[in-house]
This record gives sequence, structure tokens and C-alpha cells, in this order.
Amino acid sequence: MKTFARYTFVWVVSGWAGIAVLSAHADLQGSCLVSFSGTSTLHDFEGHAVSEPFSVTPRDDGVYEMDISVPLITMTTDHDKRDAKMLRSLEADAFPAIKGTVTVAVPQDENAVSRMVLELHGHKEPVEFTVKNWQETGGRISFDGEFALAMSAFDIHVPSVLGVIRVGDEVMVSAHVEMDAGEVVR
Repeated sequence: MKTFARYTFVWVVSGWAGIAVLSAHADLQGSCLVSFSGTSTLHDFEGHAVSEPFSVTPRDDGVYEMDISVPLITMTTDHDKRDAKMLRSLEADAFPAIKGTVTVAVPQDENAVSRMVLELHGHKEPVEFTVKNWQETGGRISFDGEFALAMSAFDIHVPSVLGVIRVGDEVMVSAHVEMDAGEVVR
């Protein structure tokens, strides 16, 4: 039986701005709440993780750049045994964080694509994600983003349980990001 896991990575960015393009000199701070859900041969599951605070650099051309780091120790599915196996598979002692160098531009249409370099399990890979639902409201900017990820591209081997319970290779990975000119929004 072919199995798969599905994680949804939603990047939602709320920012300080009266217009989409901020001055390159604006000092933006961000935070990121990662949520994920998936399936295996046994049952569905979901979880979450939290990033460290980070800086966002808005460029004059409408592009936002940010380096996001999510400590693996913050990842949880609220199931202790599953969490311990997840951290072992990710080798959290050797590779303690998931990092993304993200570049996102104000989208010109509903299926705009942005890019990031994702560092996971000691490997860096370029990743494209689709930007959806871009909104600018009251000085805030928000959007959703999604991308597919193959765990094998990052040399992650998920062991089976009893030889039959497996998580598939392809996942969708995601986050809820907030940024503000003042303190980090939580």
C-alpha cells in the first residue's frame, strides 16, 4: 500500500505598511507558527512548532526577505511517543532547526510563485511556493503559501512501526507568519 503524508505550510504575513512596498529602511520583526497535518497507514495526525523571532527586510521593489528558524524541539503532535520518533528521524541533536531563507514578492495574480532556500536535516534545497490570498488591511499584509517537499531530498528516513505503519515521502510543509514594525506579534 502506497502511503503519503500531507503537511500544509501556510505562510501568513501581517505587516506594518500603508502600502505594499515598504521603505528598505523599515525595521520589521516577525514570528512564525508552523502547523502541519499528515496521514500514515494507521491514522491522520497534526502538529505545530514555533519559530524564533526574526527580522524582515522589505525592499523598494515590493519584495520581502526573511530568514526563519524553527527549532525542532518546538515541534509537537501532542503525542509523546510519536514526537520522540519524529525528532529521532530528523536527528534533532545534530540538526536542531529547520531554516528558510524566504523571498516573497507582492503577487501579481492568484497563483504567484515565490522562492526560498530550505535547510533541513543538514541539506539545503531551493523550494518554490504558491502565494495565495494576499491581503493588505489596515497597515497589515497577509498571504497563504504552499509547497510540496520530498523528505528523501533531505535524506530523512522515517522508520516504520512494526514494519507496517509508514509515513510517505511527499509532504506539504507550512507556517503562519506575522511581522510588525514594533514588537513581534504573538
